[in-house]
Amino acid sequence: MAWHQISVVSKAALSPDISNYFSELGAVSVTYMSATSQPIYEPNIGETKIWEHTKIIALFELNASPDLIKTLLFEQFPDNIIQDWHAEVLEDQIWERSWMEHYKPMKFGEHLWVYPTGQEQFLPGTVSLILGNFSLSTGKY
Repeated sequence: MAWHQISVVSKAALSPDISNYFSELGAVSVTYMSATSQPIYEPNIGETKIWEHTKIIALFELNASPDLIKTLLFEQFPDNIIQDWHAEVLEDQIWERSWMEHYKPMKFGEHLWVYPTGQEQFLPGTVSLILGNFSLSTGKY
């Protein structure tokens, strides 16, 4: 199934409001990511951190109208609060496998290397873990 993927950039303080509004308009998923590659480290207990310039990404079913969503969103949040509107159709694909095209060898500690199949290397004094037809959660999302 294909989806409409709509993204905008806003300040951190308004990101939850924009996210909630996307949901009210029918988004089946809303995600945040940094618009500027700003790192956020482990928050304290009970603390929620968000990027100063946040990209809010929403997925809508194909029967949704990106033009109508844009009009309603900019009416709800006027005064140039929202920047970098982008809409595209996200085609269906085998997600369980597609991430692997971006997967690169990773080193853990002094001696452990995790390799995707086809990128194996055997270095003296190291242990190589080769991923076959399964995945390993490395925390690289």
